[in-house]
Amino acid sequence: MRYLVLGNGFDLAHELRTGYKDFLLYAIQRDKTLYNNFFQNSESKIQYIGLDERDKYLRDKLEHNVWMTYFVILYRDRIIRGENWIDFEMEISYIIEIFDRKAESKLEYISELKDINNKKNNKFLIFYNLYGILHTEGVEDVKKHTYSELISNLSDDLNDVILAFEFYLQNEVEAKQISICSPDIIALGKLDGVLNFNYTTTLQRLYKGFRKVPIHYIHGKVSSEVENNMVLGVNEYWDEEGANTHTDFNIFKKFIQRIMKNTGVDYRKWIYDITNNYTKYSSIRNKTDYKDLGLSEVYIFGHSLDISDKDLLEEFFLNENIVVNIFYKNKVHQANLIAAIIKMISEKIFIKQYQSYPQKIKFIQQKEMILCDEVVSDTNLIYNNSTKL
Repeated sequence: MRYLVLGNGFDLAHELRTGYKDFLLYAIQRDKTLYNNFFQNSESKIQYIGLDERDKYLRDKLEHNVWMTYFVILYRDRIIRGENWIDFEMEISYIIEIFDRKAESKLEYISELKDINNKKNNKFLIFYNLYGILHTEGVEDVKKHTYSELISNLSDDLNDVILAFEFYLQNEVEAKQISICSPDIIALGKLDGVLNFNYTTTLQRLYKGFRKVPIHYIHGKVSSEVENNMVLGVNEYWDEEGANTHTDFNIFKKFIQRIMKNTGVDYRKWIYDITNNYTKYSSIRNKTDYKDLGLSEVYIFGHSLDISDKDLLEEFFLNENIVVNIFYKNKVHQANLIAAIIKMISEKIFIKQYQSYPQKIKFIQQKEMILCDEVVSDTNLIYNNSTKL
């Protein structure tokens, strides 16, 4: 059995601007006049991120949106963290965790600013001030809101950011013609399934061989035909005991959003099949292929392996029946991936899996992208044969 895991690096390799920062810049630059004013004024004078009137849908979603305004301030002041997919999530998590650790219950009133005011929380103070401007009568009135009101307001604003992001992907990414392809993806041949962390349909739109392969969009999918099911949230920041008792802010967490938005658990069936279809061998004599050994293969392309997706990825690395093949761009990228894996499963387990026989973790250097026309004539042949790397 053979599966593919895709991260945002897959879209980026095809020169698609699918990162959160791409969306952020798109939103700002829709109105250059307000954009310039925004960067000249202080936070207290900002009401919303303006967009062209023809994009009324975006204006409706982003006007007075505390999250989007906050992201722009962080970008303006060059204090936004992370790259591509994870930066928004990291910033949301930073804010939500502070509120969550301060609140005793949803009905409690928000703490006064002086209770949280210190140099380490500079970004939080920016957010606190913005919330006072956009959702209350002023900063002094923030403490008059209950945490229940806060959760509702922040959740609504986050949902509007997600809807605006979907609009951006539909109109600026999905509509773009793609001219380059990955020879590594083509050479994979026939697969049993794809676990896709992207919202886009790039894979099946560009690679004909994947149009009939089961694709599990674990974080939702861009669509104009059904209700939005895109997941944009944070990971668990409490320890096990805390997670069981502090649940008021769970609506911001990915695992809850995946349940609420019904993105499914298809990949779990794949892991179940891998585990139960495996024939444990007592000897490896005269067995030279993974299939002979009863092992399945998982290929990972374009995923940072960040700890934020640990709950979804670690089983692939820990399952004794799976060989994980990871594509990397260069040695620096490979080193970053190794560091991410170690954070996920520990250095001891990584070394054990990498040095095992058969080897359970392998690295494959990505080939240069090529013009799609270069492979058109051979595409059907490649897809009809289960070509392996």
